Amino acid sequence: MKNLKFQIRFLKGLVWLSIPLLVVSFSSCEKEDVKKDVWKRTIRTQKSNTGMSSLSDPYTAIEGATVYIYGSESNYLMKTNPIHQGTTDANGNFTFEEEYNGGNPPKVWIWAEKSSLNSLRYDEEGDGYLNRILGNDRVNLISVPLAPTPVRLQLNIIDNGAPVENAQVQLYLSESDYLANRIYSDTDPEFDSIGGYGGPNYLIDETNVNGEALFWALEPRKYWFRVTYQSKSNNTTTYYLDTPLADDPNITTVRSVAIQ
Repeated sequence: MKNLKFQIRFLKGLVWLSIPLLVVSFSSCEKEDVKKDVWKRTIRTQKSNTGMSSLSDPYTAIEGATVYIYGSESNYLMKTNPIHQGTTDANGNFTFEEEYNGGNPPKVWIWAEKSSLNSLRYDEEGDGYLNRILGNDRVNLISVPLAPTPVRLQLNIIDNGAPVENAQVQLYLSESDYLANRIYSDTDPEFDSIGGYGGPNYLIDETNVNGEALFWALEPRKYWFRVTYQSKSNNTTTYYLDTPLADDPNITTVRSVAIQ
């Protein structure tokens, strides 16, 4: 009888001991069942005069461009600690893979460059993140246009030597456009081929209290400009740059323009 009681107690003990093991085993199985989601991304670099991008448009692939993928905005801005880095192939493509434990992948920031070309113009908001983001949609291909680094022009508008505030300044891409007072639109098919950048809004500004109009996203080329303030203009003074803008993003070309 004693042996029977002992056997029963022993069996009960085995049952209680086995429960944690079953829980651990079950948890392990659950972890094994969670499969990592692998997302394959391709960055395509293409030559662009405007910084605009469209996969449906013809493009010129850029082979040998270096592509950096960053996991945070601070690393993107400082250009440090990329999580992926590579060089584009003959088709202008750089492909990388990322693993996630389900759900949407985190945002990443992209920078691409080759010689004097880079992706800065595609980053219109300054956050690097290109749409950009390898974010919530399973985007397999992202087109990143490369163009020369934007250059800057500052026009100081004066009237009898005094700065003019709230003067309207419009840039033009050719003398014929200036003479015709051609104002560009976003849907203008000729705008890209002429060599403007980013859109018509980059070519118009209003002077500040110091009489300054600053254009920060221009091509290193010549520009024509019309200044209007009340009944005055620059039509009879200076209305064009005699030399192209300096091809250096660290240099701001400054010109004074008188109105009458």
